[in-house]
Amino acid sequence: MNAIVQPPGAAVLERVDQALLGLPVDNLIWLSGYVYGLARQPPQTTAVALRTVAIYYGSQTGNARRLAEGTAARLKAEGQNVRLSSLADLRLRDLRGLEAALFVVSTQGDGEPPEDCRSFFEALDAESAPQLSQLRYAVLALGDSSYPHYCAAGRRLDARLAALGAQPAHERLEADLDFARTAPPWLAQWQSTLAPVESAPQVLAVPTAATTSAPTPEQPLALELLSNLPLTTSAALREVRHLELAFEPGQLGYQPGDALGLRFANPPELVEPVLQALAIDAQQPVQLDGDTLTLQQALAERLEISRLGRPLLQQLAQHSGDARLQSLLQPANSGDLQRYLRGHQLLDLLQAWPGVLDAQRLVDSLPPLQQRLYSIASSPIRHADEVHLTVALRRDQQAERLALGACSTALAQLQPGQQIGAWVQPNERFRLPSDPSRDIIMIGPGTGVAPYRGFLAE
Repeated sequence: MNAIVQPPGAAVLERVDQALLGLPVDNLIWLSGYVYGLARQPPQTTAVALRTVAIYYGSQTGNARRLAEGTAARLKAEGQNVRLSSLADLRLRDLRGLEAALFVVSTQGDGEPPEDCRSFFEALDAESAPQLSQLRYAVLALGDSSYPHYCAAGRRLDARLAALGAQPAHERLEADLDFARTAPPWLAQWQSTLAPVESAPQVLAVPTAATTSAPTPEQPLALELLSNLPLTTSAALREVRHLELAFEPGQLGYQPGDALGLRFANPPELVEPVLQALAIDAQQPVQLDGDTLTLQQALAERLEISRLGRPLLQQLAQHSGDARLQSLLQPANSGDLQRYLRGHQLLDLLQAWPGVLDAQRLVDSLPPLQQRLYSIASSPIRHADEVHLTVALRRDQQAERLALGACSTALAQLQPGQQIGAWVQPNERFRLPSDPSRDIIMIGPGTGVAPYRGFLAE
């Protein structure tokens, strides 16, 4: 019979409330799992051998890595013996003898795996790859359904592991741009397939007030804008701006070649036309990820409205019966679909098919607002407490209107003294030579001049 659970005293509850005050919802959810894991640990001190659960990630922009790191932290909190590693550092022989593994991998380019783990995929496909009959695995594949080879790297990995005799512990998840919604419940289901942890001594590191951690997309650092100046004249084909952002020394570590991630809100220039096209009260309440908020809040702060995804077109096709939309969604027309999604924004669809989607159905069809990454255009050697950006404003002529980029427009409007949330996305593949005497040639076909300003400053 279970003992009666006694609640903590008022003083304890008050300290807990003070510690949690102001934390965002996603942090509270993570902490609830962490505390639950601590509660499940039995009070036994006899050391036992723990089975290792391996978590491997292949990440191009950092999303797969962050999912893997968060999962590893939760498992460790429950007492699991966890091995976390990039696929770039994984040798095939490391898989031999392993019993449980989770692979989190994204797809980029033309259905390719991330650049730094292509050698692992090549080794896995080789005839000399070992048999893995002892391995129970699961694959979490990240992708963008607007591209023809959706989650191709994850599918390829899953098929090859199965061909080598590994047994799937859980069905593969193919996560679209809304992976922040779909991945957590799938990960919880996969975690339930793991054998319960036998008692083992745990040494808990209790953070102190002085403990700091690097900023993340979930907990960005507030940067203050110092300067926001145009680099081009009004006669230029596009507007490019130079932004200088300040932080306290030691709060934001970066190197030239890294990118700065930004958490922003959709500017009014994008939100207001969408609300007008919907012809719905902007204050109408909607449900989003367990929260109740107004339609205007959802569109401005939580949802992607400048980039389209396949789920929205599926909803429009289903409820409008439009033959063109239904044709675009056919597998044979994936190239046409990708071009259509790139050439249109939410406003275009709402104007073309007015009244088809109500507020809640629209909210359910839009992906979460994606943070943006910008190449850093400065060096900490020159500016120890600043980070600089070189931002080209997106202004695309679409149909009969000018389509605005969400983040670049928000940045252009940022005034000195205002703040924006940020974190660093490292890029170890994009660095200056370790030998400063070596000559270099800098070519920016896609990145532009921004990262090279940082290299020159270095």
